[in-house]
Amino acid sequence: DGSDISTRDLQKMVQALPQYTEQMDKLTAHVD
Repeated sequence: DGSDISTRDLQKMVQALPQYTEQMDKLTAHVD
């Protein structure tokens, strides 16, 4: 079951990646 949980977590991270990169882009643009 441990592997099943990590796989689910992985899917969550993959789904959240676009939002994460978008925020990072905003942050870097703000810094620049």
